[in-house]
Amino acid sequence: PKIVVVGGGVSGLMTTKALAGKGYDVTLVSSTRYFEWGIAGAYSLTHPDELEKAVAGEITVPDGVKLVVGTAVSLRNQEVALKDGQVLPFDALVVATGLDLPLFRPKVGQSWADRRKQVSEIGNAVRKAFTVVIGGGGTVAVEFAGDVREVNPSAKIILVCSGDRACPYLDEKYSAKR
Repeated sequence: PKIVVVGGGVSGLMTTKALAGKGYDVTLVSSTRYFEWGIAGAYSLTHPDELEKAVAGEITVPDGVKLVVGTAVSLRNQEVALKDGQVLPFDALVVATGLDLPLFRPKVGQSWADRRKQVSEIGNAVRKAFTVVIGGGGTVAVEFAGDVREVNPSAKIILVCSGDRACPYLDEKYSAKR
């Protein structure tokens, strides 16, 4: 059976690892050639010189797994069509595209050179900003606010949350304003 895994993040990579060597014809589709730890995104944006620490390098797949660098654009008749025109037939499809956190994760298909440039530009802007507005009040947003405070102590930081406090899923004592 042919299995196509769309998404070169943690879930996609772990899925291909689990399927490798079990008699399946496995193809991993990743939009980039490199693997960047999304959890390190907030820190990387405020410390762009350390971006390489958040990147595990070029994606490597287990023996027997084919890596295709591309962007899936449609799904029809048990085929995944890629932006470049490639069509990948499958018997089983795993969609492991994760989540989209603009700026904190590379854009779909973004080259390593473009990602490094983007992170550097954002880092420089954060260091010079008088005010930084962060949309969201989850753990990544709170972590980013702390990282901004570290590199730009005089900036006014505003968290825009949908509820009455940041991290509403945590006990109130952890989200109290200090």
